[in-house]
Amino acid sequence: RSAEYTVKGAVVIDVATPCAFDVTYATKVKNSITPALWKIIKQYKKGLYYVLQDLPETADYMTDQFMPATVPLMVIAAGIREPNPQIGETQVDMTEFTQCLESLGNRSGNEFILVKEAEHKVWAQAPELVKKQIIVHYQKTAQNR
Repeated sequence: RSAEYTVKGAVVIDVATPCAFDVTYATKVKNSITPALWKIIKQYKKGLYYVLQDLPETADYMTDQFMPATVPLMVIAAGIREPNPQIGETQVDMTEFTQCLESLGNRSGNEFILVKEAEHKVWAQAPELVKKQIIVHYQKTAQNR
């Protein structure tokens, strides 16, 4: 690859990581969706429908895919997590999800930001903070080119 197309850094926002989002969890999520809900999702959220259909396979594929340590990440995480009892989630699961993100964000060269007042859609609930942090991360990675 040419240096022109090399990833210099990335910002991930409340991303699922193989640490917490494994095949078992993905299968539990997929199996919790009722036929009626599948129909609604397919009609109104086609992209989500296909993501959910392949969720266990995606989780399996992602178990051995890693971001190189040479690519600095800014990990922005939601501070509010509510377990979904329909799929057997517990508060322990929510804590582990956040801990996995924190572990990724605290790796050497990375940065972790916990947005305590936001749920999963951090970008919608704290847009100014997200925009600011993207700019900050871009400026840092641009200096290191």
